[in-house]
Amino acid sequence: MIEDCDSAVVIWMNNSSVIANDLEILKRLGKPTFLYECSSQTDKVRAGELDPKRTYDPYYMKRH
Repeated sequence: MIEDCDSAVVIWMNNSSVIANDLEILKRLGKPTFLYECSSQTDKVRAGELDPKRTYDPYYMKRH
């Protein structure tokens, strides 16, 4: 589904590794992505465009 989309809106809760992997794919494909990132442990919320310089899944390159 990621390959077929033109853009994405992603809600990332508690740094889920499955979503982190998807974020890396979206980033590498250059898909415009709006990320809503939240943590139930710290009650922090961030929202904005996907940062092309940020590593969302540190293990992504080892798996691909």
